Amino acid sequence: MNQACARNDTIDASNHHGRPQYRPQYRSFLRFLATQDRNVIWLLLAIAFLPVDGITLGLYAPFWSPISPALFAVYCLCNWRQLRIAANRYLPMFLLPVACIILSIPGWLKFGIHLNAAFMSITGLLGVLATLGAIAIAFGIKRIPWRTPLRILIASYWFSFGVGVVQWLSIHLHIKPLTDYFAHLMYRQYINESSVWGGGRPQFLFAEPSYIGMHLFGVLLPLMWLMRGRDRIYAKRLRNLIVVYAIGAVLMQAGTRIVLRANLPES
Repeated sequence: MNQACARNDTIDASNHHGRPQYRPQYRSFLRFLATQDRNVIWLLLAIAFLPVDGITLGLYAPFWSPISPALFAVYCLCNWRQLRIAANRYLPMFLLPVACIILSIPGWLKFGIHLNAAFMSITGLLGVLATLGAIAIAFGIKRIPWRTPLRILIASYWFSFGVGVVQWLSIHLHIKPLTDYFAHLMYRQYINESSVWGGGRPQFLFAEPSYIGMHLFGVLLPLMWLMRGRDRIYAKRLRNLIVVYAIGAVLMQAGTRIVLRANLPES
């Protein structure tokens, strides 16, 4: 039924020649915006910025600088009534910051509290809850159509892969203006020879090359498995994205820990 509806959404009914005539994707996007609350734009922006977690415009956190958690938080605040429902539904997760603070008190009393580290830890936990809350509100409570957000997610990861290709070309063709641009764009750059973590590697838009595996197998792969029973077309698109991204990253020598992501310093 879902696949039939998706096909009817994209095939022009006025086509009397019996051939599928597909409408431009922007029409379905505009139709999606017209049928949703205005604050859905914050959700779509957060999804679009998911593969962008290492640029200087992001919020500083240890080892990365994400943008999406702040946008998810704005979406949650815009839907604060639904956020209360989501918090009750996932109460143990929403109590996690309180539990972490209570468990940290003995250490703070004995060794002292580092305000900067404590602030970043708490904001990181709040970012997790904002992401969970936004997803629960959008797809669990409001039940907004998932195809448009998924298209945006896939397109944003393809864009980040294209950025990695440009980085690789600029490195191997010695295009210094481009390598300097990406070196200034990334918070911890692995692009040029001035990198203290070892230059000469594309990092796409991630905080470091080893985060590729985290995104491929922590974000895209679970989505692909969820799509297997819902929409084979999108499952195939996600599979192709994962395969191309992983093989391309290895061929471009972005990192050797694509399959296994370990919390170890880059070698």
